[in-house]
Amino acid sequence: ELGLLGEGARQILRNLWSRGGNMEHYLIYGAFTPLAYSCVVGNAAQVHHILKATTDSEERRRLLEKRETAMRLPPLILTIGLSKCQPTIFSCTGVSPSDMDHTAVVKILLKYGARPESKDVTGKTVCHYGSGNFATDDTLTMVDYCLEA
Repeated sequence: ELGLLGEGARQILRNLWSRGGNMEHYLIYGAFTPLAYSCVVGNAAQVHHILKATTDSEERRRLLEKRETAMRLPPLILTIGLSKCQPTIFSCTGVSPSDMDHTAVVKILLKYGARPESKDVTGKTVCHYGSGNFATDDTLTMVDYCLEA
């Protein structure tokens, strides 16, 4: 038992884990790698630039599978999970939600070989992050792209 009682405490934990644990803290404290940061802020042009500039296939695979946060999330899951937190991204980075294109980022990641079957430490996949609590039309679209890949 975590020492937290009541529905309010359970809802806080549901909210935390539906968003991938401490992903927002990584954003606030600038702990993401350049690729992960570009994914999180929905900067499709920068994601494409980073992956295109990485000509070594092994290095590209390492970038696409780099695990970050306490939940050990690859860029694909980070993109989908934090796309639901645009106000937080804006407040931490100044990137306007209108400039965020997480859907395009997911397409680029898949094009360059991101694995849609990747899981976090609890076994959650892109389907869990995109279609679970707080799902949006965009996250459902991103999940569809992953299922088609």
